[in-house]
Amino acid sequence: MKKHHALTRVGVITAVACLVTSTAAMSAVAGPMSAPDQAVAPVSTAPTAGQDAAAAAVSSVRGGEQAVTTTTREERYWTQARMSAATSADELPPQRATTAVPSAAQPKKATVVAKPAVPSRAVTAHARGATASMAAKKGPVRVPTTAGKLFFTYGGSDYVCSASSVNSRSKSLIMTAGHCVHSGPHAGWHRNFAYAPAYYNGRAPYGIWTWQRALTFRGWADSGRFDYDQAFIAVNPKNGVRLVNRVGGNGLVVGASNLQKSVRVFGWPAERPFTGGIPYYCDGRTGKRSGSIDATLGCAMNGGASGGPWLINRVNDTVGYVFAITSRRTLSGPPTLLAAPNSLAVKNLYQSIG
Repeated sequence: MKKHHALTRVGVITAVACLVTSTAAMSAVAGPMSAPDQAVAPVSTAPTAGQDAAAAAVSSVRGGEQAVTTTTREERYWTQARMSAATSADELPPQRATTAVPSAAQPKKATVVAKPAVPSRAVTAHARGATASMAAKKGPVRVPTTAGKLFFTYGGSDYVCSASSVNSRSKSLIMTAGHCVHSGPHAGWHRNFAYAPAYYNGRAPYGIWTWQRALTFRGWADSGRFDYDQAFIAVNPKNGVRLVNRVGGNGLVVGASNLQKSVRVFGWPAERPFTGGIPYYCDGRTGKRSGSIDATLGCAMNGGASGGPWLINRVNDTVGYVFAITSRRTLSGPPTLLAAPNSLAVKNLYQSIG
């Protein structure tokens, strides 16, 4: 069996039936890629309905709602130098986690929860293919305005993940990995979240978007279950404009098969040979990981790419429907990313934060 490692060592937010106010901490399970996670044996049985309901409960942490004319603490903190120096959450100590097991809450067919909001403007810079062969086969791919770098602090240090904007009623949501907001079992929330759409070589062309509130599942925060390694963050308006109205937002799908014919993944890998300065992408057909619900995709991205969107049914080269987010990678054999397709619980998480 291949060993696997979480992409970033950031914390995941615990979810409870009632929302819990707590401090934000980084997620440790899904974030770090530098240190190996425990190898996980295949799981042959699904959790019981009661266990699954507990895992799918939602937990949240609040930041600050700021006046649109105010320079917030996060904006002051995240200088260009700090953003450039922040490291992959994989630098954090690894957390023990379980494999992505079959969930009782899986729908029988794919369901569209939100349709994309296509941005009106494109970034002129280009993302790179994560392998030389991909770069040779593909033409230029624009840096997506609907994806970016997520910055946060934990334990006095600065870390990064990847994330993407998702269309919603509030026009203010980004989606990332659970371990990018909370460090998992016996750990805590991350702090000082800031999102930089289309981040490129130390620059944030659409500015820094500060956070109001973050949600993840108890299944991640309490148990480190990778099938619940998803999170949403609501961000504040900037200069009176909401995020999706400024940069666009991907659609959201739940219940999609882990076998997809055409998938594009974006991320900001930050470990050697990557620097975290520019986005990369991987295209391809996904596979299924034995003994789990994970989708697999051959891709060389590493720590820092956690939380990046897996897009299907793209409406252009950078915008589509998020059916999964990067959770972790294999550490043996060909480089492979792993992600659990969005379940019905993800729809509930999305609706809980708006």
